[in-house]
Amino acid sequence: MKRVTTGISGMNVLLMGGLPRASMILVIGRPGSGKSTLGIRFLYEGLTRKQPAILISTSPSIDMLLKEIILTYNWNSKVLSKLIYMDCHSWMAGITRERYSANLTKLREVNITFNSIIENQSITPQHDARLVIDTFSDLLLYNPSNLALEFLKDLKSRLFEYNISSLILVEEGAHDDRIVSSLESITDETIRLKIDEVFRYTHEKLY
Repeated sequence: MKRVTTGISGMNVLLMGGLPRASMILVIGRPGSGKSTLGIRFLYEGLTRKQPAILISTSPSIDMLLKEIILTYNWNSKVLSKLIYMDCHSWMAGITRERYSANLTKLREVNITFNSIIENQSITPQHDARLVIDTFSDLLLYNPSNLALEFLKDLKSRLFEYNISSLILVEEGAHDDRIVSSLESITDETIRLKIDEVFRYTHEKLY
């Protein structure tokens, strides 16, 4: 099975080389556990390999996070500038700041915008593209859970069709056990991030 490296050497070891190609991975963790950082590192790793990298973001603080990560890891800002970004938060202010924007309360609009990215960026299965949704918890918050879960099922089929490997970030403790079980049944694997005062964890120390 072809593996997709995560950009984190310790995690690659735990995952026997990386994530299965075209898999959809659920990442669960509390705020501060490193979900967003993992997602950006995963996308940046793809960009360094000339793979299309798509970030669907529901957070207005993403620009600050990107700048912080560039400084912390001394990343090439020109490489990161190739990130394909879908803005799913500016709708709250009634403005559109990015080329690709969607109102996350309208899942059909999110789906149409994602399909526009696939078409406009000429993404094919041979590109081994990557996708991160940060966070899917917001889609669950602003939409009926059954519709959000159905959206995720349909998205998974679309991603598999195009060999797109994905991370779906979810806030731990924000959803009841039924929702989490449904998310785990839709996705292929689950990574749970934990944090203490010194280290970030999955089930082993990674950083």
